[in-house]
Amino acid sequence: MPPLPPGLHFLERGWFSANHVLLTGGEGPALVDTGHFRDLEATEAALRSAGVHPEELQVIVNTHCHADHWGGDRHLLERSGADFACGEDTADLFTRRDLRAMWLDYFGGEGRYYDLDQLPPKIHRTFTPGETVELGAFRFEVLAAPGHAPDSIALFEREHAVLISADALMEGDCGVLNVAVHGEGVVEQALDTVARFRGLGATVALPGHGPPIADVDGSLDALERRLLEFQRRPDKLARHLVARCIVTSLMAMQPMARGPVLDALAAGQWARDYAPRLGFEPGALVSRTLAELEGRGVVGEDADGLLVAHVRR
Repeated sequence: MPPLPPGLHFLERGWFSANHVLLTGGEGPALVDTGHFRDLEATEAALRSAGVHPEELQVIVNTHCHADHWGGDRHLLERSGADFACGEDTADLFTRRDLRAMWLDYFGGEGRYYDLDQLPPKIHRTFTPGETVELGAFRFEVLAAPGHAPDSIALFEREHAVLISADALMEGDCGVLNVAVHGEGVVEQALDTVARFRGLGATVALPGHGPPIADVDGSLDALERRLLEFQRRPDKLARHLVARCIVTSLMAMQPMARGPVLDALAAGQWARDYAPRLGFEPGALVSRTLAELEGRGVVGEDADGLLVAHVRR
């Protein structure tokens, strides 16, 4: 991977808590995305490993409205006194506490999956696609990046050709597309985002989950193929979402005995939304998909119950 410029730090997490991008220099440290509220200690440790104490932050930015990206907001804002910024659409969702658009009703269980008290208490600035913003010592172009989340923004630093893609581009993939909440057009929106990213000439992309992407064009090609397949096969997209929801839910609950896990998963809004699309009752869909994940080695079981195997939390 091409080296990142001094002052731009990529802090990789797992798949339950989003990655962070830390920008230093300029008017002080800025942090893009704060991870999950249950992982605050690890978030602070990641900042210190990059040479920044949490109370030194001057600006905190969220790329979109999902709780694995904003779960540390209030804690870090109150600790540092930093300003908070996000895209205009994200600010609207936060202000209205739109739980469905934020997918919070998809997982339920405030205190396990999310904590509304961690939402930013005040929005100091909203970013508009097309404008340029200064974070740390860097100037970023703000890009609309809908698909996984209609409100999502990305940030492009042109001098070093670095794209902060959040969940709009991961390694050959993107964050799951939720047509039940956002409509069938999300696949087309994601394809438009791919086209927008292609025109940038980025040499490295920093995703919301997973490692940095050195072959940006190759990842965009792979993502486009996946999206076109989802466009052709809506059932495949639905199965992909169900599998992702099960894995994410297990990360929050694990370890837990099989019976309670199956009951909790089948009660999820995502199961009730997607089971009819695939011709199943929620419980049957969950049982079948969980068995597939166990067969692939993604989910395992020990004496304490089911857990996600071989995936960093």
